[in-house]
Amino acid sequence: MAQPMEQQAVPTQGFSLQEQQLYQWTQSLAWVDTQIKDYEVAILARQNGSTEDVPMPQEGASQTIQNLEREVDRLKHELLLASQYTASKNRITQSLHDSHVILDTLFPTWHNENTSADEAEEQNLRDLIDERDELVVKALRSWTEVQKLTSELSALEKQVGAQHTQNRTIMSSILKLTNPSPQTTDANAADPSADKFLSQETGELRGARERLAEWKVKVDVASNVIQGLILESGLDWSKDPRLVDILLLCVIVRNNLFTPSSSKSFCHFWQRASPEFQALGQKPAHSNE
Repeated sequence: MAQPMEQQAVPTQGFSLQEQQLYQWTQSLAWVDTQIKDYEVAILARQNGSTEDVPMPQEGASQTIQNLEREVDRLKHELLLASQYTASKNRITQSLHDSHVILDTLFPTWHNENTSADEAEEQNLRDLIDERDELVVKALRSWTEVQKLTSELSALEKQVGAQHTQNRTIMSSILKLTNPSPQTTDANAADPSADKFLSQETGELRGARERLAEWKVKVDVASNVIQGLILESGLDWSKDPRLVDILLLCVIVRNNLFTPSSSKSFCHFWQRASPEFQALGQKPAHSNE
């Protein structure tokens, strides 16, 4: 059975309230450790089958041990807080003592006749110390901002590196498409059927370009004729939406027929054009046939 803790006198002379509590907690922690060890020895002896000269715990000993363990944890936590408080108090006290010694060493006012000058210098030193502290705070804030900007810069550099890698991959693909490899050229040279197919394709492409050039010439002539008729007729074509569409269509067909950017405009005006003009545009195709 757990023995009650003996109340020991807590020293008060020369000790603060926190230090007295720290001493009391240390004594309680030692008593709890002793009780836990007694219970552990009793349980171990009971498991081994030897109960001679060993104090056996009563019923509910396990629950008591758990309560004691929780009490130990609580006391350890309080002891840690008290130790931190005492350590901080000691450091502050030492700093205050050191500052007092330094100021007394730099400005020994007790044997200096001109005390007002020393007080002014001491105040200047204190102002400089305060200014130093403010500068340190500003430097720490600036360092935090610099760290944030450095992180953003690192992320941006990673994105730029990934984009450069993607650009190099695309450029390599373009170079492979524009400059066939020697293996492909040798394979085409070794295969007569492939050479014949390329020659046939080149001939068809050349014929298509020639027919396209002839078609462009005919369309240019037709658009110039239609535009001249409208402009020389003396009609106020600016007030007639149909004539405006025809003139715009002539300009598009003559200048931008073969550019992809004008394909939508060309289709739009071609659909709104007169049936006669559409038939005129289709005549060259019928004549070629």
